[in-house]
Amino acid sequence: MTFHNQDWSQQINVTRIGDWLVIPLEPQDFVQVKMLNTANGQLNDTTLLPFDLRKDLLYKERFKDKPNHLYSGASRIMDIAGDIIEVNYEYKAEAEYPSEILVNQSVIYEIDRTKGKLLTKELHDRVYQ
Repeated sequence: MTFHNQDWSQQINVTRIGDWLVIPLEPQDFVQVKMLNTANGQLNDTTLLPFDLRKDLLYKERFKDKPNHLYSGASRIMDIAGDIIEVNYEYKAEAEYPSEILVNQSVIYEIDRTKGKLLTKELHDRVYQ
């Protein structure tokens, strides 16, 4: 990993979930979650982009629109507790709202202790700006 500021060590919060070391980062406008399996050396690297919500099964079941690909949006870590990570997304919802309306939405992820993947557990209601 490469860090571009002097206070990089204060931004790292490592959590152990089973055999996994979980390292959530916010290097720019998006959340990255790096997971290292201490038993077998497997490394999983996940970037949580608003545009990728369109691939999430729970999101597709609940919302007919998609995050607009012309506005990159942002994601931020709101809370980490045990094997749960809450992430807030900011995006523009394509085709359903005027392009100037921003959507904020929190998503709850659970860390799969076997595969070291993030599983969507809950989508909170949208808040419109």
